[in-house]
This record gives sequence, C-alpha cells and structure tokens, in this order.
Amino acid sequence: MPLGPSSTRAGAMGHLLESAIRSHGRVSGGPFSVQEPPPENGDGQTFHTADGRAELTIYGTNNLHSEEPQAYVQHNVSLCDVTYKKIGADFYAVFGTRGATIYYERCNFPNMDVLSCFYVSYPAAEKAKWDAIVTRIGQSLRFALRGSQ
Repeated sequence: MPLGPSSTRAGAMGHLLESAIRSHGRVSGGPFSVQEPPPENGDGQTFHTADGRAELTIYGTNNLHSEEPQAYVQHNVSLCDVTYKKIGADFYAVFGTRGATIYYERCNFPNMDVLSCFYVSYPAAEKAKWDAIVTRIGQSLRFALRGSQ
C-alpha cells in the first residue's frame, strides 16, 4: 500500500535500512547477501539469501486513516493464515505459514501517519535456524526506529 515518499517516512526508513544493512545485509556478511534495487518510490528495500530461499523486505507505508494498530490490522491485514498475532500500542506483529514457507511481519507506528515495517519469509523446514535471525532483526529494527522518532 505504499503511496510515495514522505519526509517522515523517509527519515524512519533511512534509519531502518541503515540498521538492516549494517546488521543483516551484505555489509556485515549476514544471511541476506543480495540486495535488490530499491523501488522507484523509495519506500523500501528487499534483500534475499544467495540461494533465494529467504527474503527480508523493509518498507514504509502511509496510514491513510490514522488508525491505531488494532484498527489497522482489522482493516488492512489478512489474517487467514496467521498463527500468531500480537498488537501493542505502537506496533503489530503477525506470523504464519503459507505452504512450505514461514513469514513474519512487524509494523511499527512511530506516529499515526506512517508505518515502518519489515517482512521476513523463509523455509519452514529451517524454522529453528531462522527464529534466532528473525528475533535479531526485529530487535535491531525496533531500536533503529526509536532513534528516528
């Protein structure tokens, strides 16, 4: 649902992308060694493993109706294959399985106008390996976002 860059979103995205690249991208030799070209609207960045089986997307999107996390999830997030959902005052996180792939998405609400999110997908057969990586990504991006507010 990204609709074009905004200065608030661009600032938050810059901090998130810098943290992701430093912690999990090719700069540190992390598991996401391939960086895709950014979209023309500048609203995110996608990385994947060299074998293409896992992917990390970091993106920003407008919160068009200035909804709080609970209402935003209710109106904008498909929950049909979600097996875990957590909604806080300034974030939501969902986890689920699609076929042989596990996915995790977390969106932070630094304000009610914009969301800063990351999405990770990886093979379900490698869950034990990826759980620690996803936790590390989530923690580093949460801290990066706090620094951009």
